[in-house]
Amino acid sequence: LQTLRAVAIGALHRIPVALEGDTAASKTTAIRFLAHQLQQPVLRLNLNGQSDPGEIVGRYVPLEASSLLDEGLLEAAPEWLSEKSRSILRSAKEAKRHLSPLERSIIASAEGLASASFRFHEGYLPTAMRNGWWLLLDEVNLAESHVLERLNSALECPPSLALTEGDGTVLGANGTPIQSGFHIFATMNPSD
Repeated sequence: LQTLRAVAIGALHRIPVALEGDTAASKTTAIRFLAHQLQQPVLRLNLNGQSDPGEIVGRYVPLEASSLLDEGLLEAAPEWLSEKSRSILRSAKEAKRHLSPLERSIIASAEGLASASFRFHEGYLPTAMRNGWWLLLDEVNLAESHVLERLNSALECPPSLALTEGDGTVLGANGTPIQSGFHIFATMNPSD
């Protein structure tokens, strides 16, 4: 009950909460229980020595060939496509199925279309900020200091975040507003 009370006070006053205690001391359970009672969505990230800042703020990920090709355009099998590409399209159309990722990749290659591109995939922190969700960082003391440093601006009052890893989008302070339900919680085991 003391743990639950500490979590509730932190949530009420919109201050970050870090809970330290032995394994199985109900730290995570208290946070998730209160979130359930308040019907508050929670994103949970379990940190460890291999965690990197990309898990928290985001990273560039490759696009699949399937996202580079317009299905409607390809289904029409325009004349400018090579015979190899049109053959693949006819085969898929006759079988009444979508193109497989391999087929899309073959067509992209045959037509000289970019088959490797990247997009920025936001991590847990900006997702929680945009949606007004709680972010629960379990085992926060196991993460390297350079990973935790990325949280500094989000722990301030008011919170903010500049996605320098992406396109420089700013959340909070003069940028995209942070939704009111956003809150950060952390749990850790005793340092010894």
